[in-house]
Amino acid sequence: MSTLTVFFRSLVAFVPAALFFLGLAAAPHANALTAASLAAANLPGKTLTFTIVGGNAPFETSGTFDLVFGSNGTCTIPLASGNAAARSGTYTVTTDSFGTVIKLNGYILNNATVEVVIIPTATDIRSSFEMYTTGANKNGVVVFSTGATAVPVITSANTATATVGQPFTYQVTASGSPTAYAQFGGNTGVTLNALTGSVSHTFTTAGTFTFGVAAANAFGNSATVIVTVTVNGGGNTGDLGTYAGRYTGKVLIRTNGVTAILGNSDYDAVISSAGAVSINVGPTTAALTGTINSSGTITFTGGANLVPFRITSGTVTISGSNRVLSSPFFAATATTDYSLQSSTLFVSGSTPTFAAAPANLVGYRNKVGQVFQFTLTGTTSGVVWGTDVYTDDSTIARAAVHAGVLAVGETRTVTITILPGQSSYAASNRNGVASASWPAWAGSYSFAGAGAVAGVPVATAVPAAAPG
Repeated sequence: MSTLTVFFRSLVAFVPAALFFLGLAAAPHANALTAASLAAANLPGKTLTFTIVGGNAPFETSGTFDLVFGSNGTCTIPLASGNAAARSGTYTVTTDSFGTVIKLNGYILNNATVEVVIIPTATDIRSSFEMYTTGANKNGVVVFSTGATAVPVITSANTATATVGQPFTYQVTASGSPTAYAQFGGNTGVTLNALTGSVSHTFTTAGTFTFGVAAANAFGNSATVIVTVTVNGGGNTGDLGTYAGRYTGKVLIRTNGVTAILGNSDYDAVISSAGAVSINVGPTTAALTGTINSSGTITFTGGANLVPFRITSGTVTISGSNRVLSSPFFAATATTDYSLQSSTLFVSGSTPTFAAAPANLVGYRNKVGQVFQFTLTGTTSGVVWGTDVYTDDSTIARAAVHAGVLAVGETRTVTITILPGQSSYAASNRNGVASASWPAWAGSYSFAGAGAVAGVPVATAVPAAAPG
């Protein structure tokens, strides 16, 4: 670097500039050259116009010249005469203690690459520059003549929904390639990542909440946008129908501190849109009855099992589109407690109904992995092969009794997963029903709430639609 170049860079070092802080406190001049606006990511599509003041270089000898940045990582200095190709190529952007350095790769003079040093300022559209190579330099002022980015405009939605107790996230988006974000106003505090615009929070009560967001880039700040969040669940939703539907799960028993599932006593709870709650436990219908309020709290006041279980309350929590019913443990005796384990299946609607089950599931063999629900009445008639996992030509109503999900003569909804063929099926005697063994068979199924064979799934998901 020449002595003159060193002198120039020392001379212009006093020019305020360099380090523009996008803290959203004060906006710079609308088209000011700043360190941020000169970042490599912000240059494509822009044109810098240089006005030469002095220097001894044989290139761009007087007047003005443009430096045009393409969208493909290249730049060009268009010339009225001479070899324009010699002034085209890729570019590299770095910063040093003086300002932003743009290295014009492919522009070679005096056997060295030409570089432009810009000393940006946040207070004026003009900035100082020096263009130099070995033994040569030019200096002057430079401005953005085209492609200057406008201040950001928030484009993300101004409404959102959340659920009590569940993590809430919201992404601020805006035009103008923002480099900073901030939160202003509103009636709730949220956590905002100032670099990415990601908002997070966990609401503890239901209701309507607001927060304001804004974005900034090198050219100014956006207007603040107020985001309104509707939070459901936990608090007063004002709509009992929110909880309406069927919930199924397990009853837990805790004896001397040891917790286990209570035999085959699954519960099947139905909550109506009017808030009535009725829970069947195993073969016992209306084992627990009561009501639910708009906060999701259930109060049990009757039912055949209210006294032996002593379960007097429960809750329904909302998780996205799903609902989960559960209860704490209640002491039934000095050594025994009961509770309703968190439900594993929810079907919305106050009076969910399901198609009657076919005799067997051979016709479902091509639906491996899908889950179906049927209305079924337990019986000892028919034939069954297998234990927990049954051949798909086994009589469903008899297999359900064998699996313990239905009693003989009991009509309930059962949940079935269609499984691939197994290499063998074991015989056993259960619940007054004998099943036979069988070697390899091409299709099989299992019941939710029955025992499970290692490595074989049982139904737990919301069912797909039944064929036909």
